[in-house]
Amino acid sequence: MLRILKMKKIGDKAFFLLFIFFTIITAGLLVSIQAALSLRAVAPSLDVAGRQRMLSQRMLALAGMVATDPAPAQEDGRRCLAEFEEALAALGAGGSANRVRLFPLPRALAGRLDAVEAAWGRFKPVYLSALEGPVRHGAAGFHGRLALLNREAVTLLAAAESLMAGLRGLAVRRVETTLLLLTALALCAGALFLLVYRFLERELLLPIRELSQAAA
Repeated sequence: MLRILKMKKIGDKAFFLLFIFFTIITAGLLVSIQAALSLRAVAPSLDVAGRQRMLSQRMLALAGMVATDPAPAQEDGRRCLAEFEEALAALGAGGSANRVRLFPLPRALAGRLDAVEAAWGRFKPVYLSALEGPVRHGAAGFHGRLALLNREAVTLLAAAESLMAGLRGLAVRRVETTLLLLTALALCAGALFLLVYRFLERELLLPIRELSQAAA
């Protein structure tokens, strides 16, 4: 390589090799920083998406508890509803959810988020009806709404699970890409080490051997 670049002075050759070495080190640092930032952006969203799945199950359970213990179940149910909607909005546009700062989801996951929003749009009115129903409409109507709520909950849980799987896959792909880049940089560093060794052998060790042989 040094011959191709037509470098004759030892100082120029050494400077060039040092420049390549520091370039590899800098690239490795940049790749590591980018990977850390990417995972930092994805990890909170994954946690919030997992909590949404838990809230879906929690709301279904609370709707069933309204018939026996309405006041606490309704209060907790409204809180879960508000938390779910806050998280859904933060996942879509960025913001805070449960005191966690979120970045907007990547476009690659927009379809999965749309599926959660669509399922939530069907689940929410049925949930509110079941949450308030026993007080105003009696047990018979409540059980009918609860059966409908169970069916809508299956769709909502499936959409939430799909979003979680997409976020996990995104995190895994970013880690794999980072490992590939770091492996490539490590190979470059190995090639550079070999180049430095050959440079030292040719420019320094060989002349010393020749001088030793001449002196002998």
